[in-house]
Amino acid sequence: MHAKKIAALCAIFSISIQLLCACGKEQADGLNQIRVGVASYNQSDTFLSGLVECLKESIHSYDEKGYETTVMLRDAASSQRKQDDQVKELVDAGCNVLCVNLVDRSAPSEIIDLAKEYDIPVIFFNREPVAEDIMQWDRLYYVGAPAEQSGVMQGELAAELIHSNPQTDRNRDGKIQYVVLEGEPGHQDAIIRTENAVDTLRSKGIELEKLSYGIANWNRAQAENRMLQMISQYQSKIELVLANNDDMALGAIDAYEKLNYTESALPVFLGIDGTDSALQAVKEGKLAGTVYNDKERQGQVMAKLAVAVVTGERMAEVKFENDRYIYVPYKSGAGEFLKMPRPPFVKNFFIINIVSLQQRRSIQSIRTFVLTFPTVKASFNLLHHSLGFIRKLCFRRSPSDQKCHPCAGIDLNPRRTGHAISAAPAEFTL
Repeated sequence: MHAKKIAALCAIFSISIQLLCACGKEQADGLNQIRVGVASYNQSDTFLSGLVECLKESIHSYDEKGYETTVMLRDAASSQRKQDDQVKELVDAGCNVLCVNLVDRSAPSEIIDLAKEYDIPVIFFNREPVAEDIMQWDRLYYVGAPAEQSGVMQGELAAELIHSNPQTDRNRDGKIQYVVLEGEPGHQDAIIRTENAVDTLRSKGIELEKLSYGIANWNRAQAENRMLQMISQYQSKIELVLANNDDMALGAIDAYEKLNYTESALPVFLGIDGTDSALQAVKEGKLAGTVYNDKERQGQVMAKLAVAVVTGERMAEVKFENDRYIYVPYKSGAGEFLKMPRPPFVKNFFIINIVSLQQRRSIQSIRTFVLTFPTVKASFNLLHHSLGFIRKLCFRRSPSDQKCHPCAGIDLNPRRTGHAISAAPAEFTL
């Protein structure tokens, strides 16, 4: 009898050890399973859809590092109520980290309460919640780009164009008449981008006169409609269009194309984000410039943070601002695309930041720009970051000229030239 009791105790002890080992293995496996729920305000937003794709790619790249990754997507179609329900679905589906692009940045309470209840960390992205909400819990984070920087850079692009081309002021009244296409009413990024772009223009000595503005909710079709309304009111008085994002800038261009305006009567169009369609418009000479919102880097940062908050590993390597925020800067040089102004005697002329072209797959094949105009010497301000990639600078005396004549006496070093090149260049070869 005593022997039977000992055998029974040994059996119970053995089973207990096996259960403990199984639980430990299950817990370890759980730490390697990164189940990410991504909730977007509206996937029809061109930049956002590209950002989400970059996030997916970055998360799945951790499969090669021994993790099992899953990404579940939800589109709220601009409804906060719908997004709240979708986040609950993601939690019920077993997501252990949430990436949320809020519909309404001032209404994250339900999502935060749900996350706290189930102890699931939340990475808000692209639309920054109010600071008081982020501070409600120590597992709430934000990843995005500094909106003020994009406004400043857009203003710098506009100022460069205006200073380089006096013809931008078509009515020659010493002021630039402009309109603004804004995102959502009261949206933080829309307000900051507009204010900083305008303030930067003024700080660069540009006198401005605001004619009007239109709320277009980041949407190309809405921007076209708002622009048509402003054109009907101001006709050819509009000299500059500042858009809070590329889709709205392209919508403004659509409006002018619909009305068959001649090129000489078009204003200067500037956007923000560097979407593929905007870069193509720059290449075609329709869009004057855009500021590159680094979606690839934002996706990488969010993926790294998602893995860290689930596993608890390498959190010390994540660099925060104010403990909760990560801001990915807009790209200067590689992020600025600029169509340079045409002097009066130039019929076909544009220069694009070559650094940017090299980093965009859609136009990566372009290596030579052929520019044709009379052999009259003129000065052109080239972008600083482009100069380091120019290997050959020459000109052709006419479109039919088969020889590319070297531009003698030209110094390509921007530190010595101050970015100015004086000649009649017609071709740049990388």
